[in-house]
Amino acid sequence: MKAYKSLEAFNYFVCGWVNDLGTKEALNKCRLVFARVNHSQRSGETPFLKTWIVAKEDGEVVTAHCNCMAGLSESCSHVGAVLFAIEAGVKMRETASCTTEKCKWLMPSHVKKIPAAPVAMIDFSSAKSKKQKLDDAIAGRTGEKHTFQRPTVQGSKLERGSERYMQFFKTLSRNSPRSAALMSREPYYREFVPKSVSKLPKPLPQYRTPEMLQLSPTELQNACQDFRQEELTQPQVQAVEEETRNQSLSAIWFSQRAGRNHSLKTEAGSTDLVLHSHQSP
Repeated sequence: MKAYKSLEAFNYFVCGWVNDLGTKEALNKCRLVFARVNHSQRSGETPFLKTWIVAKEDGEVVTAHCNCMAGLSESCSHVGAVLFAIEAGVKMRETASCTTEKCKWLMPSHVKKIPAAPVAMIDFSSAKSKKQKLDDAIAGRTGEKHTFQRPTVQGSKLERGSERYMQFFKTLSRNSPRSAALMSREPYYREFVPKSVSKLPKPLPQYRTPEMLQLSPTELQNACQDFRQEELTQPQVQAVEEETRNQSLSAIWFSQRAGRNHSLKTEAGSTDLVLHSHQSP
């Protein structure tokens, strides 16, 4: 009953996750109902889950089982999805013949794989509203099918780089400057760069070029002697201080320290040199 009342289970049913529904006679006037249900977290994985229910002729559920992890306690949403499928099938059987009315073709078709789709093509209706639509359709209170009707795209396709295309992003930038659609568009993406990061000095490892990796040791040493780092400005120094206050908890702290001879390493190197230096008699 707990699994049956879960509307997550109805989502599984109405989305077409229940398939190969069948039944067999069992002992003591009971019926064995079995089905295959898609995985919850890995919906495209095969083989599908094996779910079965033992119920009496009056509909009382005796026991249920599923070979998913939650089904080991004999209560999971896959069991609930099969119960919803049984309920919908019985209701449709008790109404008029499914060939007499177009709205009677209501059983969701099986979905083996969930493909990626644009947001406009995805049905975000709640499980509660989907259940209400299906119940109304079975009862004959509406002639609309409960499944999601995909919207049709009107108008011609907008060409990338066209005047209308550029005007759209210009208007979007003016009305919604923090829109995610602007994050990868030139020149609007600059507004999303954190100010503190843009003020940071260039880390030393970023001065390395692929050409330098091809130099000989002597040529590389001469290049290092000729290297002159850009002078740090006061805003850059202040930005580094603000961004590296957490020290080892900050990724910027590591990037700015790379290649620099800071005080701790200098002190350790000097001490090591004194301890291991050759003492003349």
